Amino acid sequence: MTAQANNNSAVVPILMASVVCAAVSNTIVRRIALVPLKHYPYLLTQMQGLIYALVYGSILFHRYRDGAVTVEMLRISKRPFLWIGFWDSLGDILGNIGTSHLPGYQTPLLAKLNIIFTAVFSNWILKRTYSLSQVGAMAVVLCGSVVSILPSVLGRILVVEGGDGESASTTSSLFYVGVYVASVAPTALAFVLKEEIFECHRHLNLDIFVVNTYGSVVSLAFTILLLPLASVPGIGEVPLRELAAYTRNGLDCFM
Repeated sequence: MTAQANNNSAVVPILMASVVCAAVSNTIVRRIALVPLKHYPYLLTQMQGLIYALVYGSILFHRYRDGAVTVEMLRISKRPFLWIGFWDSLGDILGNIGTSHLPGYQTPLLAKLNIIFTAVFSNWILKRTYSLSQVGAMAVVLCGSVVSILPSVLGRILVVEGGDGESASTTSSLFYVGVYVASVAPTALAFVLKEEIFECHRHLNLDIFVVNTYGSVVSLAFTILLLPLASVPGIGEVPLRELAAYTRNGLDCFM
């Protein structure tokens, strides 16, 4: 029993380190991919969704075949996943658009706002409460995110006072900060809705890959359906009649 406990205590730090390394690698690879695909964030989001759906689906299939996933788990209501997929896809699209226009140091700090949005939605949907120390920690996170946008704000102030020609560039930077922050809220909401599904089906001991697979498939569908957002001024500006050509050019760039 002692040896097993020691093994478990050794595995936990390894898993935690693996999660951190995977998250950091994902952020770096995402930014690298957005260099050639800066003007095609929708395509990158669709590719991400496709990969998630395939990976989660493959794992779910093997877990079902091994008996870890039951038929009852697969038969849960699919309606909540419509909202989960919509918010996830919207968050991913806006996140990729913001990331492609912001400096590398800024997005990881702004992404920490996910903690605050998750707490707000958890309180609203799941009726969870937080201690004073937890609220204080969230305030620290908020301060860190605010500090990350100070260069853009101060730059805007200096541009206005100096009257030089960089006003449009600075304003654009602030706009994409707003786009990225707007991407964090839908992602947090989707996460909380997944938590709600686990709580509603606690009696089934629901497998995480059931939720992730269903959510990823619906998210992929919404990512395709939301392609017309590329025509919205400021976040795409691609004429509707040119969306097909835009997609083909993006695929050529991706390949």
